[in-house]
Amino acid sequence: MTGHAEVEDKMPIDLESLSKRVSICEQDIRDLKTSDNDLNTRQVRVETKLDYITDQIKVIATKIDTILEQPSKRWDNVVTALAVAAITGLVTVFFMRG
Repeated sequence: MTGHAEVEDKMPIDLESLSKRVSICEQDIRDLKTSDNDLNTRQVRVETKLDYITDQIKVIATKIDTILEQPSKRWDNVVTALAVAAITGLVTVFFMRG
């Protein structure tokens, strides 16, 4: 194949240049690995914080539900007290007449 031989004649191989380029590529790969490790570490931190925030939101939601139920519990107590008073009054009237 004469075409291949012609390319070799026109492009001399510069081993020093290739060695530098390979070294640069190797360093870039190391940098990418380090960057990837950093990103993984940051992602774990973000997930941990997100889990904590989610748990706190659940706690807050539970507390809000408890606070919202308190007026209805108070109303139930008022109704119960009124019912007891009415029944006591009726029983008293019944025994006073009888």
